[in-house]
Amino acid sequence: MYGAIAIYFFCLPTKHAHRFLQHYLGHVLDQQQAAPNSIATSHYFHYRLVNEQGQPLEGQGVLLDANALPSLNQVKCN
Repeated sequence: MYGAIAIYFFCLPTKHAHRFLQHYLGHVLDQQQAAPNSIATSHYFHYRLVNEQGQPLEGQGVLLDANALPSLNQVKCN
């Protein structure tokens, strides 16, 4: 479920949703090499978001502005 939520709210429409999730879930080691757990990313696509009427929510990155998401190197956890 979390993957569908993340894609809907935070994945840029120009980005591939699968790679977006792999990156933010830590399922890739770098741009060229997948992590051993990269196959787990496909499990996040078993869920769909729907509205109150049961209609699928379409789109990606509906909460983003021109700044998009910070890279993982820029995020600081306290």
